[in-house]
Amino acid sequence: MAARKIVIYSLILVALVLIYFIVALEICGLGLYCFKYNSLSGTISPEDGIYEAGNHFVGFFVSFISFPSTLKTIQLDRLSTTALSGDTINTVFLDVSFQYRYNKNTIGDMYKIHKEGYASVIAGEAQTIVKSVSNTFEIPQFFNNRTGVGQVMLQELQEHFANPGYIEILYFQLRDVDIESSFEDQIVATQVAAQVAEKRLYELQVAAIEAETREKYANATAEIQVIQAEANAESLKITREAEATAIETVNLARVEAFNDLKDRLNFTSTEMVDFLELEMIRKHKTAQVFAGENVPVMYNI
Repeated sequence: MAARKIVIYSLILVALVLIYFIVALEICGLGLYCFKYNSLSGTISPEDGIYEAGNHFVGFFVSFISFPSTLKTIQLDRLSTTALSGDTINTVFLDVSFQYRYNKNTIGDMYKIHKEGYASVIAGEAQTIVKSVSNTFEIPQFFNNRTGVGQVMLQELQEHFANPGYIEILYFQLRDVDIESSFEDQIVATQVAAQVAEKRLYELQVAAIEAETREKYANATAEIQVIQAEANAESLKITREAEATAIETVNLARVEAFNDLKDRLNFTSTEMVDFLELEMIRKHKTAQVFAGENVPVMYNI
């Protein structure tokens, strides 16, 4: 009988332990921040700690309230605002989005004030800031410097939500800009005119470069012709000098040969001249000799 009671008590104890584990165990899902919520008292206990993914023993009548720990995106489409265009103000429609993350250390304080509706608070305040920033820009800047405009909007959002610091905004996108059709046509015309002017400037630059190239080519050609002329003149000079040198060499050789012959024959200069004349006559058999002072007489040799 006593053994039976022990078994029954043991089973009851095991059942109670199982119930405790079942009731007191709470799961914080992946990618979540969790803190305790007492269903009996209706109070939260973020001061007990912020839990992350895993199984946690939190006690009876306690559950988890969770917020995402990953990046969240808020998208605002066709946001109507205004921007400057010279001295006038025109309507602009913006499509924007940004990514934020909850601050683990202040998530409990945020819940105490805003409960689970803080996402709508973020969207509303962000919309106000984007509109305010857009009023400081002129409409062409949204098209010519969209990245710069988006950067300014991101900085303003980060500064605004830094206090009280419930969230941290990391990224911002100015996805689309739309304006009234009449003003859009005006901007397009302005852009086209600017592109035409830029194209004309490029054409003038190209023409100037081509003219400079032609001038350089002409100068180079003239210089080449001068060099060629100088080279031809120098070549002709060298040729003439060579011919003169050759003639002089031949004449010197002849003189030397005649002097050598005169010495061998033991001729005087007059006798050497007579000898050369006779030799020339002998070599040219049809030669004729003219004799006489006033009326020459021709002899056939």
